[in-house]
Amino acid sequence: MTGGGRRRNVRRRGPALLLLPWLAGCGGGAVLPPLPGPPPASPEPAGIAWDDSAPGPGPESRPVPLGIQGLAFDIPRGSDAGSHRFGLLCGPPYTRVTWVPPRFGRGDLEDLVHETLTAQGFDVAGDPDDPFAAADRRRAEILLAGRLVAARYDLCNAVNLWTAWSEGQSGEAAVRVEWTLYARTDRAVLFRAVTDGHARLAEASPDGRFLLLHGALADAVAALGRLPGFRTALGRTALGRTALDRDGPTMVQAAGPAALPAVLPPAAPDLPWIELPAVTGSAPASTPLRIGDGRGVVLTADGLALAAVQPAVLAAPVPVLLPDGRAVTATVERTAPGAGVALLRLPPGDHTARPLRLSRPRVSEPVRAETGSGSLDGIVAMAPPAGPVLAELPGLSVRAGLPLLDAAGRVVALGVPAPPGAGPPEPGTGWFLPVTEALRGLRLRPEALPHPGE
Repeated sequence: MTGGGRRRNVRRRGPALLLLPWLAGCGGGAVLPPLPGPPPASPEPAGIAWDDSAPGPGPESRPVPLGIQGLAFDIPRGSDAGSHRFGLLCGPPYTRVTWVPPRFGRGDLEDLVHETLTAQGFDVAGDPDDPFAAADRRRAEILLAGRLVAARYDLCNAVNLWTAWSEGQSGEAAVRVEWTLYARTDRAVLFRAVTDGHARLAEASPDGRFLLLHGALADAVAALGRLPGFRTALGRTALGRTALDRDGPTMVQAAGPAALPAVLPPAAPDLPWIELPAVTGSAPASTPLRIGDGRGVVLTADGLALAAVQPAVLAAPVPVLLPDGRAVTATVERTAPGAGVALLRLPPGDHTARPLRLSRPRVSEPVRAETGSGSLDGIVAMAPPAGPVLAELPGLSVRAGLPLLDAAGRVVALGVPAPPGAGPPEPGTGWFLPVTEALRGLRLRPEALPHPGE
């Protein structure tokens, strides 16, 4: 009887034992498919040897404002992205999971990148909860772009044990994201990295698949923020060293409008310096040079002119309309594609040179623009340490090369397109490249400045 009773007990427990795999189906027993490709390697900044063992950053290497350039989905629509679990508490369909972009779009995920990095202590411009986020994005000096290259899901279509009603989805997800940091002014690559993220959702939700993607991406962003190289690349020292590798010594910033930089640095070592005679005082209001759709200013009485125009205009002899209404043909002496400016040679004639100011505009400094049909007064709204500045001039319609003048009538900057990531300027605002950076790109040196190294 003992043996028979034991056999009956085994038979009674048999169905329950068979149900255990089913009951485990939604309890995390399944294995998340691995992400394709090799795991992320230790990232290195692009072209720069960083010293991550250095002591804490000084004032010159504090993190600069970071902007979120965007998050792209680089996964073919419909490609395999995992599977659905099979189990008593996981209902059909038990099919493969295919990749489709989330119905909520990229906006929510880009906001997540902003929130995660902000929580880690980074200065991220353009808070999505700020009504003035669009204006705040303009202060970003470095841009972060992400590319989602892989996603894997292990999903359970959860059902209620007693009613068999659907309760949504639970499970696990993993993602892989490629990150790139750019300098806003010239899109120079400062840093590249690849990070993985993982998320688990125990309680089913109607938005379970999106919540898993959300959590896995947040984990990948947090992993990026923990990389020493990422933090180093966001320092002002890193931004300056990248410019140093590209353009030589950076210009010393002036203390005020009347001060001159101590050194005008080279940006094209293969070109000789051109000496510019100093022009002092102020010039009477006049119409700027017109070069196609662009504008420009006369630098010297013998016909050198500074202009910001489209490259297509420079492919042949350049038609120029002088302030007195005469049409002449200029030749191109030099170009600086990185700065978007060119040096032109006008035919001999009675040219009036405009005085230049060799220090960067400051925030809230009064400025004006001469459009040919009148003068517009305004102020400098934003002036980052490098690159274009933003000016507010009601009624302004900025054209490339439009001169921006200071209170003394000196040309302090030229109109340029909006820098990458800044978006189109709002009505009555425009971006202007300081004269100092235009001169550096063309290797022009006013008499007031010494050569580098002197």
